[in-house]
Amino acid sequence: MKKILSILGGLSALFLIWFIVVRPAIADVYLKQMESVNLESRFAQYEIQDLHSKIIFNAQFTSAEIPYRYRYVNLLIKLAFLKDNYENQNALFQKALEELDYIYHKNPNGFNYYPTLGELMKFWGKIDPTKYQLMDQAFGKAITNGPNYAPFYYWWGEGLKESGNYSKAKEKLFQALVLFPSPDSPGVAPDQYHNLGLIRSEIYQQLGEVEQLEGDALKAEYYFQNSQAIKEMIAN
Repeated sequence: MKKILSILGGLSALFLIWFIVVRPAIADVYLKQMESVNLESRFAQYEIQDLHSKIIFNAQFTSAEIPYRYRYVNLLIKLAFLKDNYENQNALFQKALEELDYIYHKNPNGFNYYPTLGELMKFWGKIDPTKYQLMDQAFGKAITNGPNYAPFYYWWGEGLKESGNYSKAKEKLFQALVLFPSPDSPGVAPDQYHNLGLIRSEIYQQLGEVEQLEGDALKAEYYFQNSQAIKEMIAN
């Protein structure tokens, strides 16, 4: 009896190792393959979907499953932009939404759900402007969950610019500018200096584009100059 219990215990340990360690490792191999697929290939969509199935088979019911699904959503969005007609783009956006619905069902309190939904609706809105309202709602909920998380404001402002809501776009972009520290602020680590500069430069660029769209050339030029000045500062 003891021998049987010992064997069963060993098998249980092997199963746990397989389930918790080996399966996610296999999934990671497939993920690397999926993220290296040539998105411009006409077979890209089928390759990605096939690899996604293999990833989920190995990652399901592990802590790696939800992060993998988010990366799949991001790939679907990128792939949609390379399609040359509405039907193909819309189908990929719809598939991304279905994946997000599954993620929400599995993890309704996830921090990444609403910003990812907002990003999806922002890009979907380029071919279907009715999606911009859903984008607005999603980013609003994202900020409720992370009121001081600067990227949310930037992504929202960028989407509002695309939707034509220029006044609100400037409001969100300014909030992002306040929350992202200047690269020369005290306490900014050397490895953050360059990235923060690029981010703030891009926010000024977006503000300039909004002013340009509104017809205010002087303000637009002011923001463009700020954007360029930051690029030159971090290049030195």
